Amino acid sequence: MAIPGQSIERAEILPPPAASRGLDQTAVAAAVLLRVTGAHGGGLPVSRLVHDLSPFAVQCLPADAMHRALDNALLKLAADDCLRLEAGRVKPMAAIWPRRDQLLGCRLPHQTGWVELRDVHLIARALDLASEPRRRRSLRDGSGLRRAVLEKAFGVRFKDIGGVADLRDALARLALRRGTVTGDAAVATGLLPPRQRRAQAASLLRDTARAPATDAQLVAALAAEQLGASGTSLAALRQELLRRYLSGERFGVAVPAAPPPPRRLFDLGEFLMEVRNFARQLAQGWQGNRRALISRVFPALCRAHPEWGLDVSKFKSLLADAHRAGSLNLVNADLRDRGILAELQASAVAYHNMIMHFIRVEDEASDAA
Repeated sequence: MAIPGQSIERAEILPPPAASRGLDQTAVAAAVLLRVTGAHGGGLPVSRLVHDLSPFAVQCLPADAMHRALDNALLKLAADDCLRLEAGRVKPMAAIWPRRDQLLGCRLPHQTGWVELRDVHLIARALDLASEPRRRRSLRDGSGLRRAVLEKAFGVRFKDIGGVADLRDALARLALRRGTVTGDAAVATGLLPPRQRRAQAASLLRDTARAPATDAQLVAALAAEQLGASGTSLAALRQELLRRYLSGERFGVAVPAAPPPPRRLFDLGEFLMEVRNFARQLAQGWQGNRRALISRVFPALCRAHPEWGLDVSKFKSLLADAHRAGSLNLVNADLRDRGILAELQASAVAYHNMIMHFIRVEDEASDAA
């Protein structure tokens, strides 16, 4: 870092080392500018600047990479007459305030503190919401931040969202559109009790080991999972968002997928044979009552046969037809295990006036006959 007493205006801006390529120098400079303007009194100690911004550096980089990036940001701002360094303290100059307004896209009082600048305005830049005042203001609380993260992650805008229950219903409708639950099994989202709507929305979770017990827990778990945060707290979400921002990682931008293999027609007998094979591998229970969750068989079958191009709706339709023809035995969940509630919802197959969840595996002796 810059040495106290050194003239920062005359220091040479050094090229960043190879390790700092994991940092976005423009984003680092923006964070430095906001941290300096967020200090009150006689300026900001350089040590405090390092302490407050270093935790957001890319984790795999050595500490001196972030220090070099901070040095270069300070030197560049000093060269632009936005700040000066005196006795180990960084002091803002008059030119820094219009620069901050230009950076944020809005005018703020000079006394606006670092917490507000970090948790609202810098987060807004990380989520590309700096130009939307109403949505930017919503980032002050947990529900607004988590909603913004989910909108960014799924590439949607949730309309007419009020509280967490409305967000839960919007996520349940998203699950219906994405096929993680089916319309046949779910009927209309608005007609289901809240617990089932929460289970529908929970089907968007990749980690279904524990079904969220409340709507707030569901939204928190989804936001943390989509962002890749270390926890569900607001601090963990902000930490990961700012880490991504300073490293230049683009959150919520879909990476183009590899083209799927060409589809081919498959024999229904081959399909049923493979369904039985995977159901046998994934079945649980005791002899004479072994069953496999449909939601577990489907991804296993798709990984083995991507050339079939099956989606969940087609897969469930084929299962229902096979059950109707007596080629496959589907059964419903007579006892609902709370631990697999989301998987049960994702497994639901409508058959007449019943909902089926499992593929029954016949006894080994029967299979060999």
